[in-house]
Amino acid sequence: MSPIRCLIVDDERLARQVMRDLLAAQPDFQIVAEAADIVEAAEEVRQHRPDVLFLDIQMPGGDGFQLLDLLAPDLPFVVFVTAYDRHALRAFEVNALDYLVKPVEPSRLVVAIQRLRQRMSAAAAPEPAPAALPTLLDEDRVLLPLGNSGCFAPVRDILHVTAQGKYSVVRLRDGREVIVREPLASWSARLPAGLFAPLDRGCIVQWKRIQRADFTAPGAILVFDAPGCELTLGRTAAQRLRDLLASPG
Repeated sequence: MSPIRCLIVDDERLARQVMRDLLAAQPDFQIVAEAADIVEAAEEVRQHRPDVLFLDIQMPGGDGFQLLDLLAPDLPFVVFVTAYDRHALRAFEVNALDYLVKPVEPSRLVVAIQRLRQRMSAAAAPEPAPAALPTLLDEDRVLLPLGNSGCFAPVRDILHVTAQGKYSVVRLRDGREVIVREPLASWSARLPAGLFAPLDRGCIVQWKRIQRADFTAPGAILVFDAPGCELTLGRTAAQRLRDLLASPG
């Protein structure tokens, strides 16, 4: 089995040494590089393509969350290692694998490593091919679950679809939000390309329903032609939107 390649990112030399010593007890781990700030870390990630980052949050010149923005969407697994527990909620909002508080207990690191091995094994396992669903046209209707039954919604009334784990949230012009047991990738393959555009791995929007795009660093806010319907975009999606708007045609 190939070694698990890891990168340690921490501005404190002694903290990096502690992580090296802790990981030395794991024979299948290989430390491919270390970094003391996010600029150096971004370069090391691009050069070595590690499987996992052991990432501090507060560092000179930028924090760990900014590093993830620089690397998105092609991110390795992330284990935050920090002296503060106040960032835990945000860490899991960016799908961090685990959150370790310094000083790291060896037993707690073992739990994180076991979780990492499980996630890597699951990612490497082949998934059964889902049954192909027909491509939709803008005049079609889709059946969406609603309560104990369902509703038919015209494709042209879908404002946007966003990812929620393995599910999707479909926002309609009448204000309803419907959770569908279908990944966002499935919607991307089915929705008419001339009407809808994926902005990142987390959202698809309908172009004709956008009234205004307000770009506010580091993201953007989309305002749709339905009362009270707005969508906040992250940095990656906002940049994708800028690129699409700048494209000819």
